[in-house]
Amino acid sequence: MNNTKNTITEIRKMLEVFLKLKSMFPDIMLGGSVALMLMGRMTLRTPKDLDIVTSNKSTLKAITLKNQKGSIASASEVSKTGQIDGVNVDVFYQENPKRETVEFQDVQYPALSRNEIVMAKMRYALKGSTPSSMKHKQDLVNYLTLELEADKNTVSDLTL
Repeated sequence: MNNTKNTITEIRKMLEVFLKLKSMFPDIMLGGSVALMLMGRMTLRTPKDLDIVTSNKSTLKAITLKNQKGSIASASEVSKTGQIDGVNVDVFYQENPKRETVEFQDVQYPALSRNEIVMAKMRYALKGSTPSSMKHKQDLVNYLTLELEADKNTVSDLTL
């Protein structure tokens, strides 16, 4: 129970950082594990970082991060990583992202669609056997387990 309480406290802290940024950059949305957990598509765990997605390159440039580790740029993604108020933050640029709305404690948050988050996790999981790729592999197993369980429950609900 205490671990769940700590996880929720950490997620709240991350969402406070998100809302602070959202007040300055209205186009941003949640991504990654935090969004999947809020969607109920992943078991609660303490997130390593807060993933933020923007479709505006000016927003990506304007967001200031402490301890910025440099920008990552490739043909498929541009991002930067660092900290805001002690929270590890990764900011990603994505053209034409599909959006969903998630709710946590009566607050609605814009989020990248679960399918796009899962596809990103798949790309990272396939990058080898680094600790980061292993975390993404475990997240995918967790996600698929919950999805299969939901499908099983849906089918059994229809059985007379």
